[in-house]
Parts: sequence; structure tokens; C-alpha cells
Amino acid sequence: MFIFAFVGTDTEGYYINNNGRKSHSYNAPESLRTALNGVNSSEVLSLSGGPHGKYLLQARGNYSDSRGVADGVHIRDVVFYTFGGRNVWFAHLTKHTKWSNLENSLKLRIDAVGASNIRSLSMGVNDSWAMVYMAESHNLSWSTRGTPSTLHNELRSESVHDVKNIVLSPFDANHWWIEYGNGQTSYDLPRAWYEDIERIRHHSN
Repeated sequence: MFIFAFVGTDTEGYYINNNGRKSHSYNAPESLRTALNGVNSSEVLSLSGGPHGKYLLQARGNYSDSRGVADGVHIRDVVFYTFGGRNVWFAHLTKHTKWSNLENSLKLRIDAVGASNIRSLSMGVNDSWAMVYMAESHNLSWSTRGTPSTLHNELRSESVHDVKNIVLSPFDANHWWIEYGNGQTSYDLPRAWYEDIERIRHHSN
């Protein structure tokens, strides 16, 4: 299982964690770098990133650190949290969901699939979004809007089954990350990141 998040302040960066074995970050906000230095890779449970230095880090031992999480959201209750643009967010909590200023097609899709069935949700630039949810067949399905053709083609590929997570960049419309149920991944990211991304992806001990 991978944890992957786009992070940064004015420019794009990322964090990747390979099942707690190894992790790496690039261009993370200073406060997030400090928080990550205080926990082992194996202790990180989740990381959500957003534009303008926003993030939510959760780790074992009820540890968390965040910037930009909406008022009224209790971090200890968060299953996953998605940052959007200004005052746009979605929080899947242990007993219910909350959100603010979501794009209309996304709200309609949430109503259609049922908020409690959502397994991951990502919001990118220009009101784009990607959702993975539990369908009536009890299999994972996905839905997107406004995503780049490279991502759309990947998801439509005959070889793609059981999409587990889709992460859109809130900085660049062309950048994305996908993880599948079998642990494989695909992505379209800046070439300068590839060496470190591949090093973490293939780390096995």
C-alpha cells in the first residue's frame, strides 16, 4: 500500500510512502517536513495535501499535524480529508461526512454513490475531481470529471482493474497518481521526480 500526496506552498511537491518501508518528500512545506522528521515511515497512516501549504498528517499513537483543515473538523474523527481550492474541502469522518463549496457535479455524484461508500476523493485544478467508491456490486468503481486525457486513457485501458486510489495534483492539471488493488501504480509526474519515485516504489526491505 502506498501513501502518495501532492504537497507544497506556491510550487508543486510530493510525499510518497511505500507501505511504511521507505518514504521520501520533495518541496514539502517546512512545517510538514518538521512533522515528518518526527515520525518513522512505518508510523505514517495517511497524508492529505493541498495548495498553499495545506496538509493533514496522521500517524500511529494518535499523532497528527495539520495546516488549513476546516474549523469544526475534529482530526481524531477523520477517516480521510480532501483539500480543494479556497474554502473547498471534503471530510470523511468516522460517523458522517462534511464538506464545503464542492463543485456541483461532484455533489451530485456523492449523492448518487452515497457518501459512506466513498473510499478516496481527490480534487485538482479547474474543478476537476476523481473518486473511488464501493459500488452496489461491492466492487470498487471510479468516476472523474475534468481530468487530463492521459489519466482518462489509463483508466479506460483494458488492463486496468480494481482502481484503489486516484490522486490529482492541485498545482498542475496534467499530474496524477493511481494505485491499483494489486499494489501496482501508474503516474504522470514531472520527469525530475522519477528517480526518487522509482527508488521508493521498488524498495522492498
